[in-house]
Amino acid sequence: MVLRPSRDALDPGTQQRMTVAVGGHAIEYFSHRFGVEKDKHDLVVVKFPGTSGRAERSSVFPGNLLRGTSAGDVSGLVLTWNPPGYGGSGGRPSLSGMPAAATSFFDAVLNRHAADATLWLCGNSLGCNPALHLAANDRKQRIAGLILRNPPPLIPVVKRIAKKYPMGKYIDPIVDSLIDEMNAEFTAPLAKTPAVFLKSMSDTLVPPKLQDRLISGYGGPNQVVSMEGLEHDGVPTDDHERLISQSLVWLWEQRLISQPLSTS
Repeated sequence: MVLRPSRDALDPGTQQRMTVAVGGHAIEYFSHRFGVEKDKHDLVVVKFPGTSGRAERSSVFPGNLLRGTSAGDVSGLVLTWNPPGYGGSGGRPSLSGMPAAATSFFDAVLNRHAADATLWLCGNSLGCNPALHLAANDRKQRIAGLILRNPPPLIPVVKRIAKKYPMGKYIDPIVDSLIDEMNAEFTAPLAKTPAVFLKSMSDTLVPPKLQDRLISGYGGPNQVVSMEGLEHDGVPTDDHERLISQSLVWLWEQRLISQPLSTS
């Protein structure tokens, strides 16, 4: 009901395919370059797709929305993973196994691509959960920013969807046992990283009121872009993109601001 993995071959377009070893399996990821050509990248963005998302379909976002801004001279790299059991990644799809896999993947690509670069994480829907897990446990403050679109508090979202099915009531005890690492309501208050939340205001899968439960409890500085008229997987309009671009410039500028760690 939550994970919808697929392994069919997809055309990655101009992206480059790479792999790293994670938990005894090869995890594949795909890369886009954007911005100004430089010897070293200024910005590396690690992306975590949603429940049925595939890295092969990943776009150059957010790099395309930095062009023409005060951050337009950035040299960047977008890296999107296929989690275990998706595409050409080994292993089996598992909610409980995703945080450990995401952590190992993150460490590997950090060492390979982002040792000296500003690092952002970008999550879409379900992919917000591993991103928040990483940010909540970022004790070395390696992550400079988060971009989270339609972040789901999984327990109420899954229960809400399950009500539509005859056997849906039996899902409650299973969902209630969701591990903390994949529970965004647990990890969001622990994350101190500057964040941009992209909220689809006509989202029927993760309604704005449920997204607000996470956003209001988020532990770090943040901006919210309310995308009026947009469904969960809708394509942002030019007006939406202008607002997103402004928030991305704010996020880029946050790397220059020292954010003290909370002692609470």
